[in-house]
Amino acid sequence: MIQLTSSRMAVRKRSILALGHLVPSCSPVLFSQLTDHLLKELAKNPQTSLTRTYIQCLATVSRQGGHRVGDHLEKLIPMVVKFTGVEDDELREYCFQAFEAFIRRCPKEMSPHVAMVTKLCLKFMTFDPNYNYDDSEEDEDSMDIEDGDDEESDDEYSDDDDMSWKVRRSAIKCLEAWISTRRDLLLSFYSSICPALLARFKEREENVRADVFAAFSTLLRQTRGGSSHHSLITAGSELGASRDQETAVALLKTQ
Repeated sequence: MIQLTSSRMAVRKRSILALGHLVPSCSPVLFSQLTDHLLKELAKNPQTSLTRTYIQCLATVSRQGGHRVGDHLEKLIPMVVKFTGVEDDELREYCFQAFEAFIRRCPKEMSPHVAMVTKLCLKFMTFDPNYNYDDSEEDEDSMDIEDGDDEESDDEYSDDDDMSWKVRRSAIKCLEAWISTRRDLLLSFYSSICPALLARFKEREENVRADVFAAFSTLLRQTRGGSSHHSLITAGSELGASRDQETAVALLKTQ
């Protein structure tokens, strides 16, 4: 934990990796001490580079900690939500990676936070401040003229500086985590998440677009359902699941 504040980024990353490997073996008391330490340090509002390290560590610890993370979610979620508001693309990416870890490890315990996290994902999956998706010809012509008049701005900024695609990608992966772990919410996902995914088929970054398609494919697989995932379902709930599946298919057809 001491090395999480090292001046060398490589050391901090190694420390996160080591903590991740230690977590499955540590006692519940030690696990609580670790999460409390991370929360306490984040509460101090450290400089952005350190905040990134602590959020990244939270995500790693959550991935390795399994269901034990569920006991700490009430404290963890508000802290991570808070840091999505910081104007730093890398930090936001790590925040959504933490959300994804919480969802995949503790899907049931995350129930009270579905609306909040989904809202943030839907907001940041379209986060592309340096690109205009209006593809009308007039706008393209005017952009060509502007580019010719203002060559200096090209020197100041390039696509290589744009890390917003990492934020969009992590938000979409987070949505996919919801879809794959909470089939019981499938019908609500068709009204909230499905239209948003369809709208992002126009995504300009190929890596991100691939994740959009992957999330939509997961939605289709969950809609298809099948007994393989729910072998212990009773006959009565099977009937309910069948009705839900029919409704989901109908919603899919309308979209």
